[in-house]
Amino acid sequence: MIAKPIPHFSSLVAFRFIAAASVVFGHTLGSMLLEKKYLDVWGFPSLMVFFHVLSGFTLAYIYPRLESPVAVGRFWMARIGRIWPVHVALLGVVILSWPSLHTFDGAWWGKLAMNVTLTQCWFPIGDAAIVFNGPAWSLSTEFGLYLLFPLLILRFDRTWHLKLIAAFCVAMGVVIYCAHCDVDPNSMLSQFKIFPKGLVYTHPLTRLFEFVLGMTLAHFWPQLHSRFRVGTVTGTMLESGVVLLCVAAMVGSPMLASALEQHFHIGRVWSAWLNRMLLPALPFTLLIAVFSLKQGRISALLDTPWIALLGELSFALYLVHMPLIHAFTDGVHDEFSYLPAWAVYTAFWICALLSAHIIYVLWEQPCRRWFRTLVPASKDARAPAVKAAWTPISRPLGIQMFVVLALLGLVLHDSFFHSHLRFIDERQVDALAEHGSVEIRNLRFGDLFLLKTLSHEWSGDNLKLNLVWQSLADQRLDFIHAVHFVDDKAALLGGADHPQDLNKCRIAAGKIWVETLMLSKKQMKNAVSLGLGIYPLGGELLQVSGGVRDWDNRRLLIHIGGKIGL
Repeated sequence: MIAKPIPHFSSLVAFRFIAAASVVFGHTLGSMLLEKKYLDVWGFPSLMVFFHVLSGFTLAYIYPRLESPVAVGRFWMARIGRIWPVHVALLGVVILSWPSLHTFDGAWWGKLAMNVTLTQCWFPIGDAAIVFNGPAWSLSTEFGLYLLFPLLILRFDRTWHLKLIAAFCVAMGVVIYCAHCDVDPNSMLSQFKIFPKGLVYTHPLTRLFEFVLGMTLAHFWPQLHSRFRVGTVTGTMLESGVVLLCVAAMVGSPMLASALEQHFHIGRVWSAWLNRMLLPALPFTLLIAVFSLKQGRISALLDTPWIALLGELSFALYLVHMPLIHAFTDGVHDEFSYLPAWAVYTAFWICALLSAHIIYVLWEQPCRRWFRTLVPASKDARAPAVKAAWTPISRPLGIQMFVVLALLGLVLHDSFFHSHLRFIDERQVDALAEHGSVEIRNLRFGDLFLLKTLSHEWSGDNLKLNLVWQSLADQRLDFIHAVHFVDDKAALLGGADHPQDLNKCRIAAGKIWVETLMLSKKQMKNAVSLGLGIYPLGGELLQVSGGVRDWDNRRLLIHIGGKIGL
């Protein structure tokens, strides 16, 4: 017998958007607005618990049984059609838009294969899980849980308690092993460059408990729905209470875990598991249970067409936001740093929401419909009574695309016209400094620029020079870089002076970039040193604060070996 259609959990769809938007907000705090330290303080990483519990709840209710191999195959194909097309499309966008960030070596191709197959979190070697579109790591985790779902749902009505306990024990076992590896530099995880804390946060086995918790809620939901009846006032109070409980869990769990780590020395792996996963699990489960019943004013407010539409856009928004952050931080904040922060941030959200809607209408929905033609409806699944998302803005897609392309055109203007500049952060500076000259560190050129580090190496007949610069002021890059070829008597043999930036873009104070120069032996014949300086067009060289200098401390000398011949 086919079960009755399930109700449309519209309020949970709304919360899916709220959670996705909160994740976006949390990421923009670290890259566009505030300091990254607020990510953990405000508990944004624990929002992933909500998605995993909700996923287990929804799937277990729609698919209460999968009794044949054909039904299992249909389930897996439907799930792949749900998450894979948008993921692969945006993966391609990231690779094509920022080729300078990719090495295209053997390791890179391996990481790409893992990302294409959504297995990057199963064996998160190095940065494999986040090297392309960072948020896609959660799809890898979900995909692992989808593969386990047919086994989990098998006779779940009789084994739910055993599977819930087993899932908790499996998660704890992974945490125990990772905590051991975190303090053992010779562990297997260290040898494979797998970070224990990251493995605990992203691996499907540690997320299994949250997923099975959602499945357990789905198992008891029909009884809860039939027996739990309260008035509107009481329902509103319950809904308000669970929302506050979840906020308190997000904010309070990091503080509690930090106190336990400080006083009982539990280690950072245990601390991360507690504050990001275990402690918020029950509050988010209660939130899903209460709002699925729709007995208060808040759930009624969330049951509106616009909110339903936003909920449908949450998946595309979640995947598109990181490429947009990358574009805005490398584009708007460089060329348009004179704009107020609120204007840049508003433009980002307009671009994010419109891009998500365009992807949803033109790619996500058609792909899901196509996959459904490959996967006929299964008798093992309840038919969701899905309320169609109201899409009053579906028709003027041309206008939306024009707005997005116009914004991205301004944002990516810098990326397309300044390919010789590669912007980096402090962490990357430290990595480059390990290979740089010890004598050349943090040298000031006037009060405008800082040469943070410099390295050079020979590649055949060419000298590759990497200079890491930082702007000390909000300014336009309209200076000239002086590159002189100097002999053993400090005489000038020739040069390769060039504009600092071809388009003279504006740049914010504190921005760091790498400039790479390729100089041939023919250019540098008979030279023993390079002379570096910076000067405005028609002006004199800026003063250099340290290192080996000449010309009244206005030219930095870099020894490159003996006299260069042909």
